[in-house]
Amino acid sequence: MKTKRPVIKVFVTKTSEAFLKEVLAGIEEEGVLYEVESCEYGSAKDLATIAAAESLLETGIGIDKEFACITICKLPKNSALQSYSCLDNAQLRLAGSNAARIIKGLPLKY
Repeated sequence: MKTKRPVIKVFVTKTSEAFLKEVLAGIEEEGVLYEVESCEYGSAKDLATIAAAESLLETGIGIDKEFACITICKLPKNSALQSYSCLDNAQLRLAGSNAARIIKGLPLKY
């Protein structure tokens, strides 16, 4: 079910919650609201697809133990717009920032 607030939905597996801080910091830096939901399991791509479908802004982030993925509803199911390694905090922050920049219509950072 879509949320009523205009937020980026972030779905994270319970075993990957340690990676959440940097992703959320990236979103906050861009001044966009987010909502986090913890899941038992799932791949980053699958979680991002579900998150985007539930987001009023149609943008979602999925985080598993290896990757943080961004997707939007306009992409085919289980397709990631971008994937970032969870081994690098700078990449995790970039994932959050770029998801927010999609919402704002700004160019993505690389």
